[in-house]
Amino acid sequence: MDFNFVTDFAIFAILCLDNARGITFNQTGQGLQEVPDIPSDVTEVWLSRNNIKDIKPGDFSQLQDCEHLDLNYNKLTTLNSDMWEGINSLESLAISWNEVIEISPRAFSTMPELQNLYLTSNQMLTVQSDMWEGLSSLTLLYLSDNQIQKISPGAFSTLPSLVYLDCSNNSLTTLQRNMFTGLPNLTELFLSFNPITTVESGSFSEIPNLQTLSLDHTEVGALQNDMFEGLVLLQNLMLHNCKLSDIVSGTFASMPDLATLNLGSNKITCVTKETWTGISLDVLYLNDNGIQNVNSGMWEGLDDLHSLYLQCNPIKYVSPHTWKSLTRLEYLNMSNTSMIYIPCNTFSDLPSLVFLELKNNSLDTLSANIFGSGHPEFVHVALDGNPIQCDSRLCWVPEAEEGGWLYVSRSYASGRPQCENYPNQKCQ
Repeated sequence: MDFNFVTDFAIFAILCLDNARGITFNQTGQGLQEVPDIPSDVTEVWLSRNNIKDIKPGDFSQLQDCEHLDLNYNKLTTLNSDMWEGINSLESLAISWNEVIEISPRAFSTMPELQNLYLTSNQMLTVQSDMWEGLSSLTLLYLSDNQIQKISPGAFSTLPSLVYLDCSNNSLTTLQRNMFTGLPNLTELFLSFNPITTVESGSFSEIPNLQTLSLDHTEVGALQNDMFEGLVLLQNLMLHNCKLSDIVSGTFASMPDLATLNLGSNKITCVTKETWTGISLDVLYLNDNGIQNVNSGMWEGLDDLHSLYLQCNPIKYVSPHTWKSLTRLEYLNMSNTSMIYIPCNTFSDLPSLVFLELKNNSLDTLSANIFGSGHPEFVHVALDGNPIQCDSRLCWVPEAEEGGWLYVSRSYASGRPQCENYPNQKCQ
């Protein structure tokens, strides 16, 4: 999870720079074994990349105006309230990449102004509500890349202002009802990269304002129609790499505002119009599944869809009028499938289409009739990696200055094909 590590550190640094007003005390990477003497008038303290194992009571007591404290990359194992005695104005605290395994009750109770807490990449095993008592202003909490196996019911109930919670890359196997109770303002929840196999009914019912939920790279396996109960404002749902093979009809019906749904990299072989009951998506990812045939019944109800990702499916055949419900679709990706031929009028029901990706198939030509009558002067067609025979069958492609584009391979320019196999071929 190196990307998350870098991201957490970058966010903390940006927050510090944006809010800096006063003196910075920086002792990063000095091999310190303990907290040094720090001037009382500083507003930022940087002590990352040292060997600090313990913080004694009073080490920060003089820092009444300090707003940002960075203790990343040290060797802290236990956190308790005595450590932070006197540092009452803190807004951002970073203790990522330490060895924290225990957080005592009310460990942060002396920090009523704290808004951002970073505990990424430690050795935490459990999360309990008494850990966070006193953090009534906390909005961002990073707990990713620990070893968390259990989140007690109501574990975050003392964090009424929390907006963003990252529990990704831990060891959670079951999500239970009341696990996220007491979070009325939470809008983003990340649970990716956990070995989650069970999501109990009502697991998310206590976070009605959630807008983004990430469950990707888990082992959920199957979706039930009560799994997302209560998420009436959810807009983004990430379920890629979840070993999904079956989706019960009505699974997403409780999420009428859902705009982006990622079901990529699963084992899905078929979807039906009942799959989308109650939702009207903008973006749908179904890439890297086991879908072989596509037909019109699959997309009924998705009238507002503008981007559809179907690449890396073993699609062999596209039924006539497959896309008749998708009149607003602007982007369609069908690269890396098993198509060898595209019948006439295949895309004639897509009046809003702008980008069509057909890379790395087995197509040797592309007929103008796949778009129906007239030339698709505004459609950008990508054909890289196909065994295209560049001859008069492609004469329908308009000139680049007229708005038409055809990507045959990286060596070809936009506009009419630059026929390497037929350099003297002219369209009649």
